[in-house]
Amino acid sequence: NDRLTDAELAKKSFALFAISVWPRCSDAARVVRSTIQFSPDNGDLVFRYKGTKELAVPALTSGIGIPCGQYAKVCTVRTLRDYLNRSDRWAHGDRVWCCTKQQGGQYLPVSEKGCTLRRWMRDMMTRVGIDPKWTGGSIRMAASSKALDDGVEPAFIMQIGRWRSFAMWNAFYNRSCCRLVNGRTFASGRG
Repeated sequence: NDRLTDAELAKKSFALFAISVWPRCSDAARVVRSTIQFSPDNGDLVFRYKGTKELAVPALTSGIGIPCGQYAKVCTVRTLRDYLNRSDRWAHGDRVWCCTKQQGGQYLPVSEKGCTLRRWMRDMMTRVGIDPKWTGGSIRMAASSKALDDGVEPAFIMQIGRWRSFAMWNAFYNRSCCRLVNGRTFASGRG
């Protein structure tokens, strides 16, 4: 992380966060720094994600967490912590992802909008060779579907992704190898 430019570290931190938590980009753009906590015991990022459907400003508070990973290069927690530390003195207005372009040697006090975060995600997806037909907003579908394929309980997926309707998530966001009908799993040709 220390070798990345400010802009690269910002994009990496958002991409890893989005893969881990599956926020709507518009909600992620409004997350505030003062709600982010790291566990003193093991360094885990601890939060409960509430988005703009419940609050005017999304909040990360104790509840659900992202464990501090063992691989420093791709650890969501370490990357987010490094980004927050590096950007701490920027004029960020308590937003997490803020402007990474300097004017007159200083960063503008502008938080990035959802459309910018979607573009950041698309940029990162391009770097790793993901087909351009997938947008930066596709990460919610892809990450939650992968979680189901990996055996994560559907109730937990619903909670993390903040889907209110199981039927809506299963019909439109679930692209895993598993289809769920009345709580039962069926194999699917989609993937």
